Amino acid sequence: MFQHSTNAGSLFLALMGALIFSLSLAGIAAAQGNTSLGTGALQNNTTGSLNTAIGQDALFSNSIGSLNTATGVNALLSNTIGDFNTATGNNALLRNTTGDNNTASGVNALFSNTTGGNNTASGVSALQGNTTGGLNTASGDTALSNNTTGISNTAVYNAASIGLRSPTGNVASTAWAPMATACITPAKAPSSISRAAR
Repeated sequence: MFQHSTNAGSLFLALMGALIFSLSLAGIAAAQGNTSLGTGALQNNTTGSLNTAIGQDALFSNSIGSLNTATGVNALLSNTIGDFNTATGNNALLRNTTGDNNTASGVNALFSNTTGGNNTASGVSALQGNTTGGLNTASGDTALSNNTTGISNTAVYNAASIGLRSPTGNVASTAWAPMATACITPAKAPSSISRAAR
């Protein structure tokens, strides 16, 4: 009789262990295909799927955002529900919370972006001050660094459009971008700068 109750107890423990293991997998199942490497990386993820976070606190606040890639210390740190974002570099897209389809490559690129979407920033501090602006492209160190809410802007070169605050449809190119300021008119350089660039 003692032998029989030991087997029943062992079976009970085995079943309880299997149940606990199954329940723990059920909680993980909602967030499938995530990869993280670094202290705090993807720490708060609940149901977000197919995310990659490499670096200390990369995608730290992400809860349900999916298909994001963050590489660097604090990359996409504040992202909660934003999807399809790529941040490469320390503090890239640091404050992004709900913005989608952003690409930031460089230290502090798109640093202040919170809800802006469809932005591309390549270079140290490119589009650094952007908060809600969308459809912007900045290439080069500090390109469009002070753009906050402007949409559909393009700047290529170092210090391109540093003073740009919130215009739309502007294009700054390498020929005159170092001198670009808030007086840029859509798709062409100010007349005083365009004469000098010829």
